[in-house]
Amino acid sequence: MRRLLVLGFLLSGCLGRKNAEANNLEGYYTVGRLSNGWTRVSPGGADKAWFNEEIMAMIYTDSNCGSHYDDGDLDNLQRRLVSGMDALTHQSESWVDLDNRAALLKVYDGRLDGVPFRLGALALKKNNCLFEIIYLAPPSRFEDGWEDFMAVMAGFRSTSRGME
Repeated sequence: MRRLLVLGFLLSGCLGRKNAEANNLEGYYTVGRLSNGWTRVSPGGADKAWFNEEIMAMIYTDSNCGSHYDDGDLDNLQRRLVSGMDALTHQSESWVDLDNRAALLKVYDGRLDGVPFRLGALALKKNNCLFEIIYLAPPSRFEDGWEDFMAVMAGFRSTSRGME
């Protein structure tokens, strides 16, 4: 299960494409509160990250703004997010309203070095930024943290300094 944690940190590191120009816009958002059991951890290249040791799950958020923002189709942007993962299988897809914008939420199953995982990934474009909220857990424990993942998403509000 520790490999799942490693995968989470690898993903969060891959998401971080920051420089001085982008940092003035990135990270300006709030998210919903997590229940007990989640500990804030170093996010690597992402903006924020939490780990739940009991269910071996991770939630993290990231934003890419300014010159790092890609105004592409959300489906393609999300496909890029998960590209390169082993044995990835698309499980479900839905559109949700988040902070007055349409956001794409997908769930995938995959494997890392033979260890299975389930991944919930949300992509949202707003204020010249791409926001990503990711939930990673063992398939058998995925439902145990899903409500917290949904709470993080439900509390998302972009606060990027007066930008529309």
